[in-house]
Amino acid sequence: MALILAFAAEILFMIGFPIVLAVLLRWRWGLGWKLFLVGCLTFVGSQVVHLPLVVVEKSILQIVLTQLGIPLDQAVNVSWVVVVDAVLLGLMAGICEEPARYLGYRFLLRRERQWRQSLMFGLGHGGIESILLGLLVLVNVLAIAWLASADLASLGITGIAADQVNQAMQSYRDLPAYTPLLGGIERLWAILLHLSLTVLVWRTVVTRQWHYFLAAIGWHWLVDTAVVLVLTFTGNMLLTEVMVGGTGLLSLGLVWWSRRWAAPEPAPAPDEVPVL
Repeated sequence: MALILAFAAEILFMIGFPIVLAVLLRWRWGLGWKLFLVGCLTFVGSQVVHLPLVVVEKSILQIVLTQLGIPLDQAVNVSWVVVVDAVLLGLMAGICEEPARYLGYRFLLRRERQWRQSLMFGLGHGGIESILLGLLVLVNVLAIAWLASADLASLGITGIAADQVNQAMQSYRDLPAYTPLLGGIERLWAILLHLSLTVLVWRTVVTRQWHYFLAAIGWHWLVDTAVVLVLTFTGNMLLTEVMVGGTGLLSLGLVWWSRRWAAPEPAPAPDEVPVL
């Protein structure tokens, strides 16, 4: 029961948190939903390029390993393979998502140049990722629950396939109750990362200084690479989540510091100044 409640909390948080935060930003600053929706679109668009690139990278890596005589199931134990894979995965995330953000600004948000607006845009980009992952978790949990109550033989699942399904269901049952909660909290840190990346891309657009864009790619690359390396080499999920939390706090600090880039509010016209 505790595990079921933990999964329910994870799913509700992953889907609900970005929506609630978007509503709060709209209420606090009057930001339009167009910013959020374009952010969603840029994430989805980036994945149209990103996911095929990941498949190509994995295929090339497998070919290289085969040529070197390294069994695929042993690749995770070869340090240089893990490092190369992590570096390439992190780089692909950066070079796919940051240009998508930039293109969204240049062609879909031509007039939205305020710092506050960049936060709503970034929330849409990171928020739709959280929502989609939350829906994926929901589908997986429902599938496991359905299979657990079904007669596998009547579904044509027998032999080795049945054993694999049973092992998958048992692995879910054996999860510590806190594991799903970590997944939900991770989305919080990921959204903060997306906000910081969007602020850097926004700064690129308004100043046309490309070192901010390169910084966004580099920060995205560094975080994604570090997560894969720490998790692979330590196998410690709690330690990995602590590191992810640290990068989230650093991202929050960058967003907070970037307020100095915000243009000051325009002074009221003379006829709008209240008469005391």
